[in-house]
Amino acid sequence: MTTDDRDFQFTTPIAAAADLPYVEQYFGFWAVLEDAFRAAVDRVQGIDLHAHVTAQNLDDLAAQGRSAEYPTTASGVALIDVRGMMMKHASSLSGGTSTIRVRRQLRAAVRDPDVAAILLRWDSPGGTVAGTMDLAREIKRAAEQKPLFSFVEDLAASAAVWGSSQADRVYANNSTALYGSIGTYTMVEDSSRAAEALGVRVHVIKAGAFKAAGAPGTEITDDQLAEWQRLIDSANDQFVAGFAEGRGLDLDRARQLADGRAHPAAAAVELGMLDGVQTFEETLAELESAAATTRRKASAMTKDTIETTAEELKPQALTIAELKAMFPNASAEFVLELAEKGATREQAQLARIAELEAEAEAKEKAHAEEREKLQAEANKGGVAPLTKPAASAAGGDQYVDASGDPVADFDAAVRAQVAAGKNRIQAAATVARAHPDLHVAFLHATNPTRLAGRLLDEKYDNDLDGVQS
Repeated sequence: MTTDDRDFQFTTPIAAAADLPYVEQYFGFWAVLEDAFRAAVDRVQGIDLHAHVTAQNLDDLAAQGRSAEYPTTASGVALIDVRGMMMKHASSLSGGTSTIRVRRQLRAAVRDPDVAAILLRWDSPGGTVAGTMDLAREIKRAAEQKPLFSFVEDLAASAAVWGSSQADRVYANNSTALYGSIGTYTMVEDSSRAAEALGVRVHVIKAGAFKAAGAPGTEITDDQLAEWQRLIDSANDQFVAGFAEGRGLDLDRARQLADGRAHPAAAAVELGMLDGVQTFEETLAELESAAATTRRKASAMTKDTIETTAEELKPQALTIAELKAMFPNASAEFVLELAEKGATREQAQLARIAELEAEAEAKEKAHAEEREKLQAEANKGGVAPLTKPAASAAGGDQYVDASGDPVADFDAAVRAQVAAGKNRIQAAATVARAHPDLHVAFLHATNPTRLAGRLLDEKYDNDLDGVQS
C-alpha cells in the first residue's frame, strides 16, 4: 500500500489496527483489478479506524461470514452472489465476499435435494490470491454434480475470472461488462529515501537473508525483488492453469490471454473467455432447461440401472461347460439332463446333492447286504465254497472263477474270515488252505510274469505249510 513522503510513517493505518479481525489478509498477494485496489487503499488510508471499529458490530459480521443461506428460485436454482472484493473472510474495511462463505453455500446447494442447479452471480474486481484456488476447486466440484452457470453482472476480473471460469457456462449481462485482467501482483515500497530525508536510519536485526524484506525505511534490493517475483510467478502459473482448465483452453493460449487486460464482454466472447452476452432471465431459463435435461437423464439412468440390476440378479440357466466346471466328477448323462432342463446354479447344486445322497444310500445298502452275507457264512464255522467244482484232467476239483476276478474272489473270502474274528494273516492262510486253486489263481494274477508263476507252482506247498492258521 502506498503513502506519500509528507505522511511517511513506519506503520500503515491498517497495521496499527491490531484488533481488526482478519486484517492480515490485506498484506498477501492480490489478483485484482488495479483501479479497484487503489480505490480500496485510498478508502482505508482516509478512514477513522477508531470510529469505524466502534460503529461495527463484529459479532454480526462474523455470523454473516459463516452463513450458508442462499435464495432459490421456484424452479430449484440456487442463486449465490460473489460481489465486491474477494477475501477469505468478510471484512468491515472493504465489504466484499468471503470465499469461505461461498464455498459453504456451494456445498449446501449440492447437498440440497431441492436444488436442481446453481447460478453464481459475479460483480467483483477480484481479490486476494489466498482462498481463490480453494473456491475455484469448490466450484468445479459442484459443477460436476449439478448444472452450474456463472453470470457476470458488469464486472468479473482477476480472481473473479479464476473462479467464474470453472462453471459449465459463463455469460455477461451486456456488451459493456468487463471480463479478464488475468494476472497476479503485489506492491512493495522502498521508503529508504523518505527515511533519510527525515534523518532516520533504520537498522534491521534479522536471521535469514530475506527476513524483514521491505521493512519501512529500508532499501529494496534486487535479490528481494527477484524473490517476490518468483512467488508472484508461482501464484500466477496456478491462476492461468486453473483458467485454462475451466475454459477448456490450451495452456499456451491461456498464457496469451493472461496479460492483465480486462476486455469488454463482446471481445471476451471472441477470445473464448465468455460463452455469450445475454440477460439474467435468458441465462436462468437456459440453466433451468439444462437442469431439467440432467434430471431426465438421471431418472432414465436410475430406471435403466434398476432394470439392468434386476436382469443381472435374475437366475440364469447354466451351459454344459459351466455344469462340467461345477461338477467335474458327475456323469455325462447327469450334466446333459441338467442342461436340457435349463437348470440354474442353485437348481444344479440341489440336483447334485440329491444324486450324491442317492448314490451314498445305494452303496450303504449294498455294503449292508454284503456284511449280512459274510456274517452268515462266518456263522457256519468254515469257509463257504466260492467256486463251482469242475472235472479236471486228473479227476480232481479245480477253481472256476465266480466273478471273473480271482483277486476280488480271494479278497472277499479273506474279508469274510476277518469278519469272523481272525486277523488278516490268519484269514489269508485259512482261505489258501480251503481253496488252494483260488490261491494259486490269486498269486498268478498279482505276479503275472512266467518266472514268478513257475516259482509259485514249485514252492506253493512249502510256503503254505509254514503259515499257521
